[in-house]
Amino acid sequence: MPIVPTSKPKVTIDPLNNANIEANVFSSDLSNYIPSNNLISNNAYIVEKTLEHINDFSREGLRTLLYAYKWIDEKTYNEWAVEYAEAKASLNNRSDNISRVGEILENEFELCGATAIEDKLQEGVPQAIQKLRKAGIKLWMLTGDKRETAINIGYSCKLIKDYSTVIILSIDDGLDEISNKMAAAELEVDAGNVAHCVVVIDGKTLSSLEEDPTLLSLFIALGVKAHSVICCRASPAQKAKMVSAVRELDSSKVTLAIGDGANDIAMIQSADVGVGITGKEGLQAARTSDYSIAQFRYLLKLLLVHGRYNYVRTSKFVLCTFYKEMFFYLTQLLYQRYTLFTGSSLYESWSLSMFNTLFTSLPVLCIGMFEKDLRPSTLLAIPQLYSKGRNFESFNLKLFIMWVLLATSQAVTLCFALWNIYGFNAAFDNTTYGLCVIMFTVLIIIINTKCNILEMHNVTKISFASWFTSVAGWMVWCFLLTALYKTKDSTIFYVTTGLLQHFGKDVNFWGTILILVIIGISIEFLFQTIRYYVWPTDTDTFQVLEKITDIRRQMEFLSFEEMKQGWTWLHESQIIQEEMPNKSDFYKWTYSMRSLIKKGTMGPSKETRKRAGTLVNPTELPPGSPSIVRFNSNSDRFEDEMLPSGKIIRKRNNNEFPSNSGNKKFMKLFKIKEENDENYEDDIEAVLARRRRELGEEL
Repeated sequence: MPIVPTSKPKVTIDPLNNANIEANVFSSDLSNYIPSNNLISNNAYIVEKTLEHINDFSREGLRTLLYAYKWIDEKTYNEWAVEYAEAKASLNNRSDNISRVGEILENEFELCGATAIEDKLQEGVPQAIQKLRKAGIKLWMLTGDKRETAINIGYSCKLIKDYSTVIILSIDDGLDEISNKMAAAELEVDAGNVAHCVVVIDGKTLSSLEEDPTLLSLFIALGVKAHSVICCRASPAQKAKMVSAVRELDSSKVTLAIGDGANDIAMIQSADVGVGITGKEGLQAARTSDYSIAQFRYLLKLLLVHGRYNYVRTSKFVLCTFYKEMFFYLTQLLYQRYTLFTGSSLYESWSLSMFNTLFTSLPVLCIGMFEKDLRPSTLLAIPQLYSKGRNFESFNLKLFIMWVLLATSQAVTLCFALWNIYGFNAAFDNTTYGLCVIMFTVLIIIINTKCNILEMHNVTKISFASWFTSVAGWMVWCFLLTALYKTKDSTIFYVTTGLLQHFGKDVNFWGTILILVIIGISIEFLFQTIRYYVWPTDTDTFQVLEKITDIRRQMEFLSFEEMKQGWTWLHESQIIQEEMPNKSDFYKWTYSMRSLIKKGTMGPSKETRKRAGTLVNPTELPPGSPSIVRFNSNSDRFEDEMLPSGKIIRKRNNNEFPSNSGNKKFMKLFKIKEENDENYEDDIEAVLARRRRELGEEL
């Protein structure tokens, strides 16, 4: 029992024999704090006080643990150990056998006491849960803690708000009362009368609901509609069953389970996506999961950034694949009306076989791997943008029909334009092979332009390389076909002499390709303009907003905690490796590091290091520097600004002078140093101090 003093203790000691000790340690009676021997020998009293302490520990959010002991002789233990070893080695009903043998000794224990330890939340858990809630993700907490501990953890991690309506389901109230409470709560949630609803249930109550499928379905329906659910004292099997029940209720919902211990393995494997956290609990959960992270807050970047990117890329990959196939084979269908539907092909057989393999495989792969419709900082700062995946905005029936209509309109327009511009007016050669080369070239240019440039928001060197490889590859292929057909007779396609000797010399041939490409891309722009003004999306809006410097800076500040590691860590490309003969890569890297340290560019200097024990970015600022860095550019009309991500943006200088001559006169009049002067001072206090010294010397 704890002893709490109510006044300052006073102790007097006899210096001779220390025998007379006058102490007024506590002003109150010690019997209020230390129970008598009679009470200590009373088991009921000990159990009652222990349970009271456990409840107090649970309310504080501590993990509780009971200690008990039992004395047994060696013979009894040896006999029990043999049975326990046989139970663990049994092939049938292994868990039941272990429980049965364990109960032989797990009885008549003497209560020793109770203890509690503090289980702190990881860094950034409340903020991560808040952003996940804003993204529209429902959160369930399945834990083995006591109800009081689980509720306290719910408050600390912001799973339960101060204004939340907490509905506690307990088997002690009876199944009828539980059923009425769940039905009433579901009606209140549907009516919108509850601002924030949290359902709390324990493992014992959950076991009773599992025996009645009707009550279980009612609980799952309430849990899906509620904002959060807390299942305390839940076994690993119950955790897995909860995940499976949610998946069976609505197959369109995607479930994600995240855990850090071995008792979460069944739950992780039952979910659509399993995430394991590596840490002090071990690696069991991480090894059996789909994705492994080090901390819970990293789930934000995994879902809001990479999850959205994966959905957008997959959707555009599928849409671009259907688009190019529809666009290509509709031209074949329209050509059949001129051949009485005999099945004659507009395209040469080798080129037809290589359309998907060589000429249009890179654009769909490029957009399916590298597309980023919004910046990661924007997605982390505005979690509501994650709703694009939940609402199926990137791939749905309406969007699919729009892509099909686009491919159909382009195919019909280009085909009839080809017949009328070149087919009936060719000066040299209007055979099938000439029409084949024109249409094939136009298709490849338009498809690659749309997939690699128009549909990709972040057009990079890879996109242009993909476009150039596909288009240039088709040009090279046309010349390779002439060599391939030298030993092969073709009565329809004059491949050997057509391009080099006939229609390749016709100006109308090249002009037709240019006109058809312009027509096809113009139709694409028309569709995109109509879609942008009639059905604008949140993505379109934020793509415009993140180009504004002030808004982009604000987005990066809001997402700095999640993105700071990638923004401040030294990139591999910044490590200079000097050429040294007969040295391995490791020694090259070591030599480069030593060279940088000697030059002062890199090293453990406290003046230039942001984080202890890490590599130093050669361009990073000293500690205490402002987050926003502005410095003059080479032009007087612009100034460069460095954002938190390290990106340098050039902005127009609003304080520029009207002319260079006026600027020089102004600077000379007020004795202002130019920006390239080594003694340039931007501190106003330093400038004033220097001017005082100069005036004093003059006087």
